[in-house]
Amino acid sequence: MRKIATEGAASSPMGNPLWETLETCAPAEIQQVVQRLLEEEVDEMVGCAKSEQHTSTTPVGYRNG
Repeated sequence: MRKIATEGAASSPMGNPLWETLETCAPAEIQQVVQRLLEEEVDEMVGCAKSEQHTSTTPVGYRNG
């Protein structure tokens, strides 16, 4: 059986400029998405957005700070 070598098969993806860009940008983007999802969940639970006052007389919860 003959082994066929392909160009770049032995190199790791870490040397790829695209991989390096993803490695540096992805954590920040993921953090922003998670933060936005958490803020939306708190807005829904509390019943108002950040810096807004409750419209009902008995708030379900509140934001700290």
